[in-house]
Amino acid sequence: MIKRYPVHEESFETCRSERLLYADRTQIIRSLVSNYSYVLLLRPSGFGKTFLMSTLESYFRGRKDLFEGLAISEPETEWKEHPVLCFSFSHFTGGTAEDLEREIQCQLGRLEQEYGLPCESHSSRVRLRRLVYGLSRRYGMRAAVLVDGYDEPALAVLPDLNRFEGVQLEMEGFLQCLSSMDDYLQFVLVSGRTKPQQLSMFSLIDKLEDISMMPEFGTLLGITEDEFCAICGDGIRGLAGKYGMSESEAVIALREMCGGYRFSDNGAEVYCTRKLLSALESLSLQEPEKAQADDPLMGLVRRRCADLMRFDGIMADESELSVLYADGRSMLPLLTAGGYLTIKDYDPRSMRYTLSFPNTEAERCCRKAAAAQ
Repeated sequence: MIKRYPVHEESFETCRSERLLYADRTQIIRSLVSNYSYVLLLRPSGFGKTFLMSTLESYFRGRKDLFEGLAISEPETEWKEHPVLCFSFSHFTGGTAEDLEREIQCQLGRLEQEYGLPCESHSSRVRLRRLVYGLSRRYGMRAAVLVDGYDEPALAVLPDLNRFEGVQLEMEGFLQCLSSMDDYLQFVLVSGRTKPQQLSMFSLIDKLEDISMMPEFGTLLGITEDEFCAICGDGIRGLAGKYGMSESEAVIALREMCGGYRFSDNGAEVYCTRKLLSALESLSLQEPEKAQADDPLMGLVRRRCADLMRFDGIMADESELSVLYADGRSMLPLLTAGGYLTIKDYDPRSMRYTLSFPNTEAERCCRKAAAAQ
């Protein structure tokens, strides 16, 4: 039976129960949860950060049934149920710190209702602590906290520096209290696209292990070419037939459209999950114009830099790739967070990375943006 492509599916439970296409990442996930307690993971949009959060939620809830037949099913012998607190800001549309505070309160209320706990404070910090403490005692197990898209509220208000700083401080204040609850926390994962510019202000970040550029986690998100050639044969054949090309030519066309991403000095290249699955489902090698127009990061880059082509082949150290400065002193975090630049090489002597366009589609977007200046 041909499995459907989960283009817009963000639920691991739905993906498994409806037998949708899934590239097994559970062996890497087991390594992650076995060796790390506080984790920061940065990736551009479309690589599956939200889906990973859902997978981790199912894992920590002890849903052994959803992992049957996957790599983790044999080595994992204990499927203990932990309380899991999930927060998602990837689709946040507010524009002020007050809007973010209301969203946090709303998500805390949802969790309190889900677990049958009363709301006994108007402070989001106090409510979060009470959830972690109360649920850990109830379950007799430490809690897992998963925060998806922590930086999206701040990115959404750029280039307004006042609102950016206010929103960022609100998020920092909320998450900061997690740094003092080690005895009650089993695992914390914070995902986003960029790092905050002042780590000293965000004490939780000081505890988070940034795995974003570790080779062993280079394929945690995204899909490798070998994988999709093995499991997406119907889509490849469909594309080849539609465009009158061979299957190998169809793979090359997909690589030029959404492949070529590398997130460590010697890691494997991966494809953008959402773009790849969308192309295979729609049998189209053209990204919708609306998807390009909706990217706020490219709009911000266009306002701040006229010559985007000069970044192809640029060298930078690790901090220059991910630390976002609100004053826009560097375009690299915006371009890497948007998926327009990726790692192509690494010089161990200077400890600097060479960046380039991952594919011809990213290069075309940058050329189009530069021409519009």
